[in-house]
Amino acid sequence: MRRGIFGFDIWFYGIVALLLAVCQQPLVLGGLMLFVMLVEKDEWLNRQVMQALLQCLGVMAVSLLVHKLSAVFAIVPFFGWMLRWGVDQVVDLLLLLGMALFAIRAADRMHKGLDSDIPFAAGFVNRLF
Repeated sequence: MRRGIFGFDIWFYGIVALLLAVCQQPLVLGGLMLFVMLVEKDEWLNRQVMQALLQCLGVMAVSLLVHKLSAVFAIVPFFGWMLRWGVDQVVDLLLLLGMALFAIRAADRMHKGLDSDIPFAAGFVNRLF
């Protein structure tokens, strides 16, 4: 496997990006993407980190949308707040589990030297490059 400027295998940066995506840290992930683009200058690595960033932003956007739409349940008297909280928690849990499964699959593929191929994000990134 190829090594970067600092001696790490380049897939290491991709796995760190996936870990940051699962932890929902888009600012730190953006800093990592900037570092990878300016210092490492590897197109394959740029694609992997960008896919992780898009995965993180996509999950955060869906979560925000569900939180806003579940506000409708608040109009139900007495139990509306519990219904809203329950829907928010279930959707957040499902999103986190799905993102973790895609991240594990992507990390395994990156370790083998293949494209991470995260759904939706891979198509968008391929159109950019």
